[in-house]
Amino acid sequence: MSINIDNSAIEKALHKREIQMELLINKFRMSILLFITIADFIVLFFIDKYLIVKVDKLGLYELVLTIIAIISVGGIQYFAKKKKYYYFLKYYTVTYDLLLTFTFGFVFMVVFDLPFPINSVSFALLLTIFFLFFNMLSILRIGKKIIIYSGILTLILNTSLLVLAKSPIMPIVYTSLFTIAFTIYNVWVSRFIVNFLIVNKKLNAANVKIEKANTDILLRNKEIEKQKNELEISHKKIIHSVNYAKRIQAAMLPASDLFTEHFEEHFIFYRPKDIVSGDFYWAKKVDDILYYAVADCTGHGVPGAFVSVLGISLLNEIVANNKDFNTAKILDELRDSIKTSLKQKDIKSNSKEGMDIALCAININTNEMQFAGAYNPLYVIRGGNLIELKADRQPIGVHRKEKDFTNNIINLQKGDIVYLFSDGYIDQFGGDLKEKFKTKRFKKLIIENSNMSLSEQYQSIEQTFDKWKAEVKQIDDVAILAVKIK
Repeated sequence: MSINIDNSAIEKALHKREIQMELLINKFRMSILLFITIADFIVLFFIDKYLIVKVDKLGLYELVLTIIAIISVGGIQYFAKKKKYYYFLKYYTVTYDLLLTFTFGFVFMVVFDLPFPINSVSFALLLTIFFLFFNMLSILRIGKKIIIYSGILTLILNTSLLVLAKSPIMPIVYTSLFTIAFTIYNVWVSRFIVNFLIVNKKLNAANVKIEKANTDILLRNKEIEKQKNELEISHKKIIHSVNYAKRIQAAMLPASDLFTEHFEEHFIFYRPKDIVSGDFYWAKKVDDILYYAVADCTGHGVPGAFVSVLGISLLNEIVANNKDFNTAKILDELRDSIKTSLKQKDIKSNSKEGMDIALCAININTNEMQFAGAYNPLYVIRGGNLIELKADRQPIGVHRKEKDFTNNIINLQKGDIVYLFSDGYIDQFGGDLKEKFKTKRFKKLIIENSNMSLSEQYQSIEQTFDKWKAEVKQIDDVAILAVKIK
């Protein structure tokens, strides 16, 4: 995250720091002035030698100076505590500190007799330290101008005080040189202080932004966690509902006993893409006729499952009420019922749902089989050869060019294997080239497997599908129903 701090923000931060420094130094000023004031009153009123009636003008001047200094400190406090920044305040306070040091030093040297071994020169040199101390504080007020101003004023006042103290030339020279060197040093140091403050300001601003970002992230994480929990609850409810729908759909599929009773062998390879399937297989025995089918409804998952349930219900109803219908008539009636149920008036209807289907009707006594198909053909393996009964090129549902379905009749022989299937197996992508399995491979597979038992064929078909698909996602529901004629 990038942090951009403009110059005005830095300048405001530096000004704020100047004011904070003035308030802090002011406490030090107040402490010194309070001490001087108390000492003055003790000297003036409690020591006989300096009773107020005997005090000369310089003594009173020193007292008045103290009071003026206290008032000035109050003024500094007033301006520093106000929110507005006053540029003159830094120059005023530097001047105040240095002049006050000079004035009080001068008064003390003139008015009071300095005790042994302190003489006026030693005292003036001691005050040099105070000058340099306040000169050093000027770097906290930020800027070369104020530091140079403080250095020049310190040089003038310190030199003047040493002259008044009748100091030899050498102390004046080396204190002056020291003041100049100290000022140059302060100018150099101030650059690092300013840089430090700027970096510190940027870091503080960065920390504020980072903390705000962290707070926002935490809030977003909480919201995401809340939404995640809500989604998990919703997902569990949906999965529970779909699993329940799966049980309903499974209950509507025919029991395998019906195939076991009337055929030598059979297998059902049923692999839904999702929990519920749009493909279904169906069977119903009416008198001596066994009807069975494999259908592929529009879509997969829940939408396809709804259509599959409708298809199973309609097939049961049509076959039960129309025993004399052949397979073609059954598909014609199924198409009309689907169109009516889904309100499909013509090709422009919004609802295009329907199904592809392969429907058989076998007379269990004569092995005569009728077949009709909507897109889905039928394969018969006889003696290692494949016989294909083609389907009509139209679906169960609304279509641009609808026509009656074709009824095909074939006499089955013992050992014939009949395959009904949806297009899910054939259309599955996989292999080295990630292409469709295609009809040619599917025909070759069932021909090669024709000498196997149907349980072995089931295993071969399952293994071939899984190997072909490998890591590729399953794209559609798969249903294959194979029966071997007794």
